Amino acid sequence: MSRAPIQWERAQQETCTIVSPRGLLDARSYRRFADDLLKFATAEDEPHALIVIVDGLRIGTEAVLTVFTRVADRLQDWPGIPLLLVADDNTVHQCLTRRALGNFVRIHSSLREALDAVDAPPPRRCACLHLAPGADCPQRARRFVDDVCEHWDIVGLRPTARLVTLELVENAFLHARVDGDIGLRLELRDSRLTIAVSDPDPHMAIPCDPDPQRRRFYGLHIVTRLTSTWGCTPQWLGGKVVWATLTLDQRATG
Repeated sequence: MSRAPIQWERAQQETCTIVSPRGLLDARSYRRFADDLLKFATAEDEPHALIVIVDGLRIGTEAVLTVFTRVADRLQDWPGIPLLLVADDNTVHQCLTRRALGNFVRIHSSLREALDAVDAPPPRRCACLHLAPGADCPQRARRFVDDVCEHWDIVGLRPTARLVTLELVENAFLHARVDGDIGLRLELRDSRLTIAVSDPDPHMAIPCDPDPQRRRFYGLHIVTRLTSTWGCTPQWLGGKVVWATLTLDQRATG
């Protein structure tokens, strides 16, 4: 027997994205619910925070409320924004606090209270490049990374940033198997450099088992070894973003 999916209302206010889900959140809708939250947070309007008004949700079991801590953790890495919850209904508010969600995600009683709690984002620098799929994608990406690292005066991180970027771009070019540009974005914020590569293929990036006969690591395995964290996030208009973060104190890789 089919059932209606969770419905969403979305609005923008004071540089924040505000979403109001309505429907049943349970084990069956958990994964889709998490993906939808990530899509809202990574939309092209680049919100400073994602605020979720949860009064319209019906909670199957309290265990599924961990979806909010899971998404909040992911958003701290990419795109680096907070997740805030609004529960005007006292029963819903008590349900959230009973699960100790307030230790990990800020819970507010009104939208105004949540908006007032959003801190100004830290200063950041951002550079983007669109790559038409082609054999020269890696070379163009490499030049772009070299130029940006020099311009931002982080040349010590350039070798590692270059290698991670090439792996992500080549992975998108070789495995996406769809038409459409590959997007490359570099973002410097809070002593962290984030490298993000987007493509139109909705299939999530998953590391393949490494060949035991090879002594070198390739693809996402080398990204895992070189970065402090990485992940894959669906995009609201389709496709995905594979991102990885380097800290400025990481030692350069040959």
